[in-house]
Amino acid sequence: MAETRLPKYFANPADPRFRTLTVWNTTCGQPATVTGLNGEVISNTYDALCRQTREDRPGGDYTTTAYLNIGTPSSQYVETKRRGPTDGASDIWSRDYLDGFGRSWQTMAQGTDATHNILTGTEYTARGEIRRVSAPYFNSGDTQ
Repeated sequence: MAETRLPKYFANPADPRFRTLTVWNTTCGQPATVTGLNGEVISNTYDALCRQTREDRPGGDYTTTAYLNIGTPSSQYVETKRRGPTDGASDIWSRDYLDGFGRSWQTMAQGTDATHNILTGTEYTARGEIRRVSAPYFNSGDTQ
């Protein structure tokens, strides 16, 4: 466990209100839980490769991350889901499609319905620099 204090509050005895506490996942070297200044806890979960797979935040908010088809450059992607804004029953998702170098070449995000997902494409030069990024557009071809 590591404790961090705001600089003004190191006096003896130390003020216990102005500190954050971090409990580390020793296998991954990443924070397992972080308790903030207000006492609320953020919890993190990691997979066997020490990639973050879930973050739980105060108030029931969360983010999950899945690494799918990794090793197949034409279809590998990272999918991120967040708790929906209204009832939490439905997640809001986005996908980052990766090329063989691990660069994002297409981003797809949940749109207004199943036929209107929002896409953004990225092209790279032969040296790996970003050549251009498209404006967001719907996968159905509609502009609205």
